Formats: sequence, structure tokens, C-alpha cells
Amino acid sequence: MRVGRAHRRRGTGSGPAALVVGLVAAVTVACGHAPTTVPDLAAAPADLLLDPSTLPVGFTATELSVPQLVDANSTQLKASDATEITLPQCRPTADAKLNPTLTEANSAVLAAQASFGGLVELVTTQMRDIGADVAAMTGACARTQTMITTGNLTGTSIVTEHTEMATPELGKDAEKVEQMLLVKSATTTTLADRSVRTRIDYVGYAIVARPGGAAPVSVSLTVSGDPTDAVAPPAAPPAAQPPLAEQDFVTLFGSALSVAAAGRKS
Repeated sequence: MRVGRAHRRRGTGSGPAALVVGLVAAVTVACGHAPTTVPDLAAAPADLLLDPSTLPVGFTATELSVPQLVDANSTQLKASDATEITLPQCRPTADAKLNPTLTEANSAVLAAQASFGGLVELVTTQMRDIGADVAAMTGACARTQTMITTGNLTGTSIVTEHTEMATPELGKDAEKVEQMLLVKSATTTTLADRSVRTRIDYVGYAIVARPGGAAPVSVSLTVSGDPTDAVAPPAAPPAAQPPLAEQDFVTLFGSALSVAAAGRKS
């Protein structure tokens, strides 16, 4: 995928895809037929999440409800309103549009924690504006600076460098992915006392078509690394460690798309 272009499906052509680790239901038909993938047409969003047993090594599933996710997002969005972003057109808008539409009826969430970071997957029948994500994280917005202007972190500067990642191999599921974006974000935070800390995060967003007229779903996967300890100058801050190898995240994201496309049998 080239920077600044979210993948879109064209006709029946194949294309790359995005988030999560996949488990696809299959049955063996009598009379010697080969195993056939059976789409779960009635699957609810909770049936389209990664199986917790397939999480990366070190991650353990934790409790997080959709209302709790919405509340946490609302708090972060409110805090972001009190920031200045350079360039102004790089201010993210997709989460602000999506968050108020999320309910337990139309969405499901999987959360996991490790000693070195956290993971959140969201599957919802509400459509994420991935075009807005592209605009906020690629091209002229691949590098942004955010200044915190109120509160006890006033004067803090956050420089974020976004790098678009390769897309996963999805085989026959590629044609079901209508739009997708995967990004690695490296963040350098300089506090008001000039001490510095760094962090690396991965995000993946996709719109996945569902078979048999079922509603498409938005799939979002975030894996966040822990920030380094703040180090005051003249010492250089330690390099942030990614929560996963980049290719492992890409593979996890691709698996998630396959799960969302077919559903998971209980």
C-alpha cells in the first residue's frame, strides 16, 4: 500500500487487508468433498472478534465493555480538544465521529494486557471513516506536533511520526476487504521540564464485507507499547521498544480480518 491511500476493493479483484488473528469455521461435507468454509451469516459483532486463545505471546485478555471503551475514548477526545496540532488539518476526526455511535448492540470489544503494552480490538457495524484516518496520518500529516495548552501537562510537546505498514496476505478473504489502513506510530513526548520519553504503537483499520447480505463491519486493532521512562537532558532518552514485531502485527491484523469475514463458531 502506498502512503496516503487506503486500500479499496475494485470489483472482484483481490487486495490487502487489516486487523486481528483468525479462526475460520470449516466443515467437511460428506461423499469425500474437501472442507468448505461456512460463513456465519447471523454472527453478532462478538462472534467476529479474535479468539483470546490466539493472542500474541505475553498478552492476557482483560475485562473491557463497550460502554467503558466509549467512556475512555470520550475522555481522551475531550483532552485532545485542549491541544494545538501542527498542521491543523492533521487533527484526527474518525474517532470523534465513530465513538458516539457505539453501543453494546452494534459493537464488541476485546482487550488484552501484557507487561510491555496493551491491545484493543473493536468490531462494529458502524462505519469508520478510514478516509479521515488516511488524511490524519499520511502525506503531509505523516509527522505532526501536538502542544498541550491546559492542565498539569501544559507546555508538553508530542511529536508523532506515522509510517504506513505493509498489508497482510489474505488469500481469498482479500476481496472482502473494502478499505484498510495499517500504521506504525513513533511518539516522542517532551514534558515542560524538558525531560523526554518515547513510545511505539500500531493501529489497523478496515471495512470488511460480510456474506449473504449481512451488514459490513468496521474492524479496528490497536497495540500500544509502554512509554520509556522520562529522561532529562542532556541524557538521551532510551529507544522505545515496539510491543510486537511489525510483521507480527501485520499477521495479527490479517487474521482478524479473516475472522470478521467468516465469523467464529462457538
